[in-house]
Amino acid sequence: MSKLITVDKQAFEKFVIESVEKTLSALGEGTKDAILMNFMNKYHLASREELADHPREFENFLWGIFDNGANIIIRTIVIDMFEKLGILTMKIDTDLATAIQTLKKMAHKSREL
Repeated sequence: MSKLITVDKQAFEKFVIESVEKTLSALGEGTKDAILMNFMNKYHLASREELADHPREFENFLWGIFDNGANIIIRTIVIDMFEKLGILTMKIDTDLATAIQTLKKMAHKSREL
């Protein structure tokens, strides 16, 4: 059963960036910070949490840095988000933008219940 609960926009953004930071931390804290700072500067974001509103751009940014290696990073971020919610991830094969959109829809539906 899913652990998804109704969350506001700020909490959802925090949820997303936590998974992004956890994944990027595997590359080293300095590398993680450099990637996020450069992304924020490129897209004029005021905070890291705003990344949740720009997942496609973040994917493309990762592709620009890591080429095919971006697949591993993106998949790890997606798996982390779904696992935090107790959703089985064995068959998850989606990009970050689609995963975030799916989780937003799930959160919206849980508000309707």
